[in-house]
Amino acid sequence: MTALRALTDLEYSRYNPFKWGQKSFLGITVALFALLLGIGWYLFHGRQPSLQTPFTAGTFLMVGIIMYLASVDMLLFTVHSSREWILNFPHPRKLLLYAKAISLFKHGLYLASIVIAANIGLYVLFNLTGHYEHLLFKELILTVVAHALFMASIFPLAIVCGLLAGTILMGWKMLLFVPFSLLWLSPLMALSTYLNSTALNGEQLQYLSPSYILLYTVGILLIGWPLSYMLIHWIAKAGLERMSEIRYNFLAVQLPIVKEQNTIKSYRRSSGFQALYQLERSRLQYFERLLPIKVIKGVVLAGAFILFYLFPEDDQFVLTLTKMQFILPVLVASIWIMCKSGVEHKQLNWRLSFPHPRLLLITSSIVATGVTVLRLHLMLSIATLAGIGAALAGGRTNFASVTDYLHWFAYIFLTSALMLILSLCLVQISYYLMKSKILIGLIFPLYMIIALQQTIVNNTFLPENIQIGQTPNWLLLGWVTLIGLPLAAACLPLGARYLHLVIAQSNETVNRKKH
Repeated sequence: MTALRALTDLEYSRYNPFKWGQKSFLGITVALFALLLGIGWYLFHGRQPSLQTPFTAGTFLMVGIIMYLASVDMLLFTVHSSREWILNFPHPRKLLLYAKAISLFKHGLYLASIVIAANIGLYVLFNLTGHYEHLLFKELILTVVAHALFMASIFPLAIVCGLLAGTILMGWKMLLFVPFSLLWLSPLMALSTYLNSTALNGEQLQYLSPSYILLYTVGILLIGWPLSYMLIHWIAKAGLERMSEIRYNFLAVQLPIVKEQNTIKSYRRSSGFQALYQLERSRLQYFERLLPIKVIKGVVLAGAFILFYLFPEDDQFVLTLTKMQFILPVLVASIWIMCKSGVEHKQLNWRLSFPHPRLLLITSSIVATGVTVLRLHLMLSIATLAGIGAALAGGRTNFASVTDYLHWFAYIFLTSALMLILSLCLVQISYYLMKSKILIGLIFPLYMIIALQQTIVNNTFLPENIQIGQTPNWLLLGWVTLIGLPLAAACLPLGARYLHLVIAQSNETVNRKKH
């Protein structure tokens, strides 16, 4: 066995769907297929989609997922318990990256096969229900082959783009956090845009036909693969070679001596929840105090002020920008909570030893994350309203337009706050799903739903083309709040009860590797 094969098998074993047994593998596969089929039916059954629509949406989704998996894998590797052991292997760092990339590629092919199977299932359902008329089976085969080849060709480039996360963890490169986040979110934003386009009304877009998809595939092979090869060498040099220098002090926040003494005194005087909340906030404040993060925050706020000042009359642009600046922080916070148990795995034993109920551990983490996001929302709101106010004072807009915009501004702000609460609470149910080898297969669909929350919000709460003067659907928002908040609250005690299973799953994996 070659070194690359051994390293690839080691990497693949971390997320191997067979590691929970064949029955669990089949359960995971069927659950993902059913979920994708249900989502596709929900999105398309009330419209007249073309054949290319589900396949194009599935391709966008898979590119976003594979970039997400590569990013998370690279970020979790920095705090992995065996990081130093792996970095001391007598092999070039680029060989370790090759192993990661090949492992992720194999996982991507597995997920892509489920997506394609779900799209074929939609084709059958739409034929049975009369959505497609006189559609040749040959056209389906061409579409399946074209999108399968395209996904197989673009996965290496998407994986390398995700692995770039390992290069933005130190020094001035942290300034690239926002551009990198936009790069990772671009497939999901493209998916959201596509689902709100005229493609859902049965229109065949020529540039998304199978022949064009095959042409894009050739372009990626000629340009994207050489670019991926160069980038993976750069990541090995700029990322992995310095990986051993990274020490995440925010995992056990080290404050200056005076501040640390004051913090400890305040912990002793405070209640259980307040002490846990202060601990969680101190970890997040570590990030907020970093100079690159301060610079990024200042640039984003200044950019929001300038854009809302310059384009107050462009209704579609203003409302789209408002949606993005509120929904994206919610998405990032949700992803942080999803990855938190893995990133802070070493501290979980210590946390569970606290003389406080586990419900407080979970609640304090959610509240600290939520408060951080809402503080950012508040700053963005001030910058937005200041830009609109300056435009009004400068005669670039009128009072009636501003008044109509404020209705949508309040609606979008409250919608994003509701999605923040629901998503952060819903993630906690993943601990309960770990109790069974069958239920554990639902974790990935759960995470997929949370990652697609922007698309869900656009299709549920917001019209396809918002225009100033339309009335927001306050009744729908009220009903979702009334029903969703109690259900979200019910996830907390259920997740808290099974919080320890994160450690049990990790120990089981270690024991399985030993034997």
